[in-house]
Amino acid sequence: MQNFLITSLCGKRWTKTAEIVGSCSLENNHNNRLLELYCIKFDHNRLAFSETPKQHEDLRSISNVARVIRSKGGHILALYRQSEAQKQLYKRHNNVLLIHLFHFANATKTLLTISIVDSDSGVDYTVCLVTLPVRILSEVIAYCLRIFISHNDPSAVKAVVVNREELLPNVRKAFPMADHLISESRMLEQVSDELSKYALEPDMRNQYINAFAVCCSTACEKEFGNAEASLISAPGGIGVYFETTWFEQTDIWRAIDNLRRMRKGLNYGKVSKLLHRKLAQTISF
Repeated sequence: MQNFLITSLCGKRWTKTAEIVGSCSLENNHNNRLLELYCIKFDHNRLAFSETPKQHEDLRSISNVARVIRSKGGHILALYRQSEAQKQLYKRHNNVLLIHLFHFANATKTLLTISIVDSDSGVDYTVCLVTLPVRILSEVIAYCLRIFISHNDPSAVKAVVVNREELLPNVRKAFPMADHLISESRMLEQVSDELSKYALEPDMRNQYINAFAVCCSTACEKEFGNAEASLISAPGGIGVYFETTWFEQTDIWRAIDNLRRMRKGLNYGKVSKLLHRKLAQTISF
């Protein structure tokens, strides 16, 4: 039996496997759910990434990467092998880190969320929510894994994370809305509750909710931008609510857009370093 860190589609967990902190089996009796998926290695040629091999050294050097499973529709489900040190950490602290990817075939962006799961309550505390260009996705994932491994080695983590009671409050402090970023349905529920405080016509209320649902699920850059703009420009306090509560975490994507507009060619090395620093700040407790 091999041990894995389960990652899934943006907030939708495989309940029969992800709820098991330490291990799952990919034997035939557990493989039925993978019939519609095909398994590929994290190879830059097969994933159609355009960076040079040197830019993939970080990813290939991390032995924890087991494989990537991608559906025919383009969704990515990544499985990462857990180290023995990580297993012991989970056992001691009852927390699991999930990296969620949501991507469609031929899309230019992938939604990346990093969550810490409290095994006692089953609650996902999202600590990072960004949209990234597909071309630099592999490098960003490598950075995520490197940060995760460095901060979750029991020999080094004692001075950083002593116990769950210290870990989760720091997550909440860094991201006040983390408790509500559990899944798309919970996000929509949160928005619906907030909109109920305003005297809105039912059609207008549904329009806002539908626009936010687009932001939660679309992999189309233009579609996301149009929906985001319509919500931020909403009159009264509604636009302020959407901007300050939900869309401030997309600043990193705006920064990438700005770089693209300023230059004919995007400096992916510079952007990846920016992402690295941001992710380090995000999940360093």
